[in-house]
This record gives sequence, structure tokens and C-alpha cells, in this order.
Amino acid sequence: MISHRISNPINAFDILKASSNDLFVPEFNDSPRNALEKLRLDLSNWVKNNGGGWKGKDAADSIGKKFVTDLASALWYVDSRSVETLDQKFKIPVTFYEFFGRSFPENYKSSRPKFSSEELTQQSKKILNYVELNWMQQSRFNWLKESLAKFGEILAKYSEYLEHQQIRSKEIKNSLIPIVDEMEAGSMEIFSANIWRNPANINKYYSLTNKLEEVEVWEPVNVNEFCPNERMRRYRFIEGLNMAFLFKVGLYKYHHGSAQNAVYIWKINPKANETEIVNKNYKIRTKLKAQLKIFHTRAMKKELIENFELHVGKCEKSRLRHIISDLLGDFSASENSASQKVDERVDIMIELGDPEFISDLRHLNGGLTNKFDTFWSYAQKYFENTVNETILAVDERRHDTIQHLAQAISIRDLRQQVTNLCPPDTEIPSEQWVRLQFWPRNPTYLSSLKYTGKLDAKFMVQSRQLRCNHIDSHYASALFRYLKELAITFKDYSWLVFMDDKHRCKVGEPGYPVAAVERGKQVIVSCNKSFVVSDHDFTKCGIIPSVTMFCDIPMNIEDSFYQGKVYAGLKDPIFQPSSPMRHNSELYNLLANDKQQNPFLLIYTDGGPDHRVNYLRVQLSLIALFITLDLDLLIAVRTPPGHSWKNPVERIMSILNLGLQCIGLMRAEMDEEFEEIMKY
Repeated sequence: MISHRISNPINAFDILKASSNDLFVPEFNDSPRNALEKLRLDLSNWVKNNGGGWKGKDAADSIGKKFVTDLASALWYVDSRSVETLDQKFKIPVTFYEFFGRSFPENYKSSRPKFSSEELTQQSKKILNYVELNWMQQSRFNWLKESLAKFGEILAKYSEYLEHQQIRSKEIKNSLIPIVDEMEAGSMEIFSANIWRNPANINKYYSLTNKLEEVEVWEPVNVNEFCPNERMRRYRFIEGLNMAFLFKVGLYKYHHGSAQNAVYIWKINPKANETEIVNKNYKIRTKLKAQLKIFHTRAMKKELIENFELHVGKCEKSRLRHIISDLLGDFSASENSASQKVDERVDIMIELGDPEFISDLRHLNGGLTNKFDTFWSYAQKYFENTVNETILAVDERRHDTIQHLAQAISIRDLRQQVTNLCPPDTEIPSEQWVRLQFWPRNPTYLSSLKYTGKLDAKFMVQSRQLRCNHIDSHYASALFRYLKELAITFKDYSWLVFMDDKHRCKVGEPGYPVAAVERGKQVIVSCNKSFVVSDHDFTKCGIIPSVTMFCDIPMNIEDSFYQGKVYAGLKDPIFQPSSPMRHNSELYNLLANDKQQNPFLLIYTDGGPDHRVNYLRVQLSLIALFITLDLDLLIAVRTPPGHSWKNPVERIMSILNLGLQCIGLMRAEMDEEFEEIMKY
């Protein structure tokens, strides 16, 4: 008897239950484009490496990704402002130190923004909200919960601190009396003579002791001149003055934040009694009080200026600020950097003793310079078409009074062409100054105030951005992506070719040149001048440029497909019409002369009749190309109708447009018998 062991069947629900307990972390781009994306990726890996995560991939992609994004936003906010400022006021948890030092606004030529109490409050609420969630209470996040809560509380505390400072600053600005009172900020102490001194103190206070022994009794000595520069050493130096001398001394301290800190010490006469000591110390304090700097508030300065102008009359604000600072001993800082620069110049002017130099210097400005008048006159002649009769302007539609000067397609080009017309030794303005002589594009913009309008010209550009939709555009885009992925997979064995015909360039009759391109780039135009030419919408002759691009296949699909070799050819639309066989014959000549012969050929074209792959004649031409080149694989993909802009070779068309921008085409005159034929 043969027995068969039947294994326990696998329960699908057990598999789902087990997989639901697996921990996942949110996924971010493995190739971050900037430092912020790199921070999110590092935070996600940081959670994973510390045993954290979310149960189920859906939870990780929703809850986890939002948490990592919000945490990265808070860390980035602190880092871009000043992590040192926040860390000095409230100690940031060491856990987050590795995620700072990544934001450098200076690299983008912008200063670091300041902390905002409102933004800090928002960031704090986001962080503290996560601390209360159920998944954060799980054991797998014990390593993070405490530090995260502390970080959120720090942001909230700093927000409260900034709000308090804003209220305090507003009170100071609106106060009509100095904020710091000398009776509160100043203090006096008397230190008795020491019987014995520590040898370390002897060396430490050696210079100050000698100075006190040299001067007379009751003469104050500035202690700041003998203090070390380092903050803590300076503090300890001042605190140890009571153990520094073998004689009795008096000490005066005045503390006004970081603006002014004064410390004076003097030697007391050992024969003086208590009454004399009190009187002498009072006189010394009164004398030192007069030497202290005074800091007027903005409200005080405003009141003084208004009272002065009420009695004396209007005066320049810079002079009044100097009068207040000089006569009243005001040492308060300027309101802003612009006022500070003006005040510094006024101080220098007064020190020079030249009252005329102090007045408004705008009267020294002369009229507008005339050294460029010669250049402007020739520029105006250039626009008026009086220097060179061949300066023709052609436009797609000529039903307006604006003349397009297609020869000068840029400021640099215009400047050079006018320079060539000017006599030698003519003063030539800069490109920026030439641009400001035009008419503004939009007179309602604030920037239009900078334009002088000396030249009757302005910049214009035709806007043609309309694109039609197609039901198969999504699938056609997917096919193009698959084509590129296939090219990357067989990169060393493939040709990736982009082909397209440029729009037909019209060729005018003899003596009637026509613009080579209809869709002009931004060009210089002449204002308020009519221009009448014959209608050139229909021409008998033309030229069709064909562009073929051999793409340098990149390593991955995110890289550029707009690099490679470009070949351009010209065809006559009558005797050399665009056809599938002609296109593939031209492509064959290019591929046959290529150094490397590949077995795979991948072609991407637009959906015109000469490239439409479901046409039999297109299929026959591709089969002929396949057999002639002895290929192993040939794939031809086209764009959907109305989406030829997806073809990378269209980028080359814009470069060709620059070369064709200033060209007017016309055919040469033939014999009379042929000209008679061309008339019919």
C-alpha cells in the first residue's frame, strides 16, 4: 500500500495577512535633481535604517510620504534661514544634525530669508501633529518620537520669542523717551583691598593694576581697553575684579544689550571717609553718565524733525538727521541701508567744510549727452530706409502700418549694422542703451518708464502656439517611448533616425524677393510707417529643406535625445518632390557612408503622406531600404496627426529659422522664351 503525504494547503488570506505586517518606507527618485529632493530621499532611508516604517505599501506611499515631505520641509526651512541662530537660542536635537548644511541661497545670488513667526507656527503644528498619531506611538518609532516632539516644541518656542520681539521692537520705535534708563542699566560697587592675591590674578590684571597706580585717585579708567576680545574670557575678567587689587577700588557698570557696555574702575583714596566716598562716587557716576551714548527712538527723531520744520521750515532730511546726531549726541542706527549710505556721505561732506557740496547734487547733472547723436541719426535713417534701398521688410500679412525690418534680428545685429553705416570715430552706445531708445512693448508696464522712444522701433513676436488634440496622442507617445527604450537597450547596434521636411520656402519672381520664413522670430519693427508691396501669398517657385538627424542614443531615457549629427538638404518641389522613395534613397546614402554599420534601424517621422507607414508606397520604400542595407530589424514610427512638434528634429527647425530669418528669396531671370512660359 502506497501512502501519499498530503501537505497542508496554503491559505491565501494568511499570505495577505503576513504581507500586511511588512514595513515599507516611501519611495522617492533615486536620482534627485536638487538638494531638497536629496533630503527627502535621505530621510526615507534614515527611517528604514533605524527600523521604522509603515505597514503596507499603500500606507507608506500616502501617510509615510506626507510625513517625510513635511519633516523635510521643516528641516529645510530652518536650514535655509539659519540653523545656528535657532541652535544658539534653543538646542536642536542632535538626531537632526546630519540633515542640516544643505541649503545655500547664496549660491543663487540671494540672501538668506529671515525667520517668520507665522511660518514657524505652521511648521511646528505639522510636526507636533505627527507626534500624537497612533503609528508614531508604536515601538518602531521610539527612537524618533522624543526628538521629533522636542524639535516641534523648539519651533513653537522660537515663534513665540519672535512675536515677543516684534511687540517689543514696535514699543521701542513708538516710545518718546530712550528705552534704556541709566538708573536701571547702570550700577556701582566698591571693592575692599585684598590682603593676598592669587599669582594667576597678578599676571592677569598686571596692566590694569599698573594703570591704576599711575593715575590719580578718583580718576576712572576704562576697563574695556584691558579686557580680552573673547566673550567668555572678557566676562571672567570683569567678574574677577573684586579679587585683583591690593587697594580699595570703585567699579561702575553700564549694560545696554549689544549696543553699549561700559565698565570703569577707579582707585579710592584710602584716607577718605564714608561721606567723601559717597559724594565722590556720585560725581564720578554723573560724569560717566554724560559720556554714555544716547540712542533716540524713531518716534523721538520724528517729533524733533517735525518741531524743527515747524519753526524753521522745510529742510533736507539728511541734514536734519545729522543735526540731531551731532547736537543731541544721538548714536542710534539708521532706519535702513539706503539712509545709512546717505548719512555717511553727509558726515564726510560736513567734515570737508564745503556747504555747497552738501546741497542737492542733482543740479550738477547736465542735459542729456549728445555724443551719440550721430549714431542715432544713422539709426533713424536705417529705419526710414533712406540709406540702403535693399532694406526690404516682408511679413506674412501686410494689413497694418507696422514695418518689420527682418535684417536686424537682434540688438547686437542692429548696433553692428548701424555702426557700419556711421563715419569713423563715431561714438557707439552700448547694446543696453540702444535697447532703451526703442518704444516699449507694452506702455502700461512700469518698465516702460525706462524707454526714451528716440527710435521709432520696437520688438514684436508672432504667437503661434495652438496645438490640436488627437484621440490617439497618448498611444502615439507610448510608442515613441518604447522606441527610445528599444534604442537604449540595443544602443551599440542601432541607428535612431529622426526625419522631417521643413515648411516650403517661397521663392519670388525676379526683382520681388519674398521672405524665406513666414513665422518670424522677435524682430525690430518700425512704428507708424506704412509699407506697401505686392501680395506674395502665392508664388510659383519654392524650396523644401529636408532635415535628417542621427541621434546620439543616451544611456537612459531621462537623458537628452536632442544630440547627434544633423543633415539638411534642399529640394525643388516641382522636379524633386518629396516622396517616400526619395526620402529613403537620401537616407540610404547617409547610412551607407556611416563609419559604423548597424543591424537595427529605428526611424521616427511625422504623419505626412510621404512618411505615413500605412500607405503601401511608404511600406514598399521601407522594404527596399531594409533589403538594400541588409538589416536585421527596421522599425518606423510616426507622430499622431497634428503632433509633428513631438519629433525631436523640430528643434533643429528653430535653428534653421535663425539662418533663414533675414533672407529674401527670388529666382534669377531667365531667357525671354522661358519667362513667357513662366507667366502661364
